[in-house]
Amino acid sequence: MSLFQSSSTESETELEQTADDVAQSVETNVEEDVEEAKGSDLFLFGAVASILYSMYQYYVKGDTERALFVGQWPQTILAVAIYLRHRRDGD
Repeated sequence: MSLFQSSSTESETELEQTADDVAQSVETNVEEDVEEAKGSDLFLFGAVASILYSMYQYYVKGDTERALFVGQWPQTILAVAIYLRHRRDGD
């Protein structure tokens, strides 16, 4: 019976070690995802803010030239975000 108990204790230790490794891996992946989301959210916020500001300039202020100029920014902002993501990921 002691053989069974020692085997059980060893497998429990291995199981705990495996669980700790998985937990650490998941924690690292979550941290990386959060950092990536922060950067993506910043670019997305900039693009949306540009669209809203362009609409404000066009409809409220009546400045069509400025509205069209600012309205070109979202494409550029999102293109830069895509470029930086590809460069970071090494694709």
